[in-house]
Amino acid sequence: NVHFEDCVEGMRERLDEDSVDFVITDPPYGINYDGKQEGTVKNDGGQEALNLLKSTTREMSRVLCDDGHGYVFWSSQSIPKAHQILSNHFTIKNVAIWYKNKSNILVSQDGAKYAYTYDPIFFVSNSDARSLDGKPTELKDVFEIAKVYDFDHPTQKPVELISKFIDNSTELGDTILDPFMGSGTTAVACIETNRDYVGFEIDEENYRDVIERRISEAKRQTEA
Repeated sequence: NVHFEDCVEGMRERLDEDSVDFVITDPPYGINYDGKQEGTVKNDGGQEALNLLKSTTREMSRVLCDDGHGYVFWSSQSIPKAHQILSNHFTIKNVAIWYKNKSNILVSQDGAKYAYTYDPIFFVSNSDARSLDGKPTELKDVFEIAKVYDFDHPTQKPVELISKFIDNSTELGDTILDPFMGSGTTAVACIETNRDYVGFEIDEENYRDVIERRISEAKRQTEA
């Protein structure tokens, strides 16, 4: 179930309290991003992005069950601000790292800072978080998985990474929420791991066809 509408309004209208087992999302960061190969994500307004995170977090906390886990990708450039917003509604368990396998090998265009080779991920929960279910070697807080180059979205995350979090934090048949579905990576990971999903994506014009195509392909591969 992917709804092409504003996620805050959608969660408020469609999802009951304690109705999902897991939340994972990659919201707009509010920064300029020029990924060259991936394309450009223009600045959507730093404060605007933080305000969106605030309203989204409130709803995610409401719909997440008491023992559920949440993963929120964010930019290393504004971790303290995001930490403050998330901690108003969740318990922050870790800030994990997605290391992109040396995939960014050049410094930034101005040559005055190092290239970004990782993304922080807030690992959060409500009051009574269930235990992680991965093997001890898989529960380290750094995840080294190559970034996506055959992409449908400029900041697309690898299915392998999303699936790993799903495996560690959920059980078969659990319901997973992604308020910013993008190109549908979370839906694909849920299909491959036999989980239910609900998501929202406001940019229907650019991503409805992409999401529907990827979901259909994932279902065909799983059935095969």
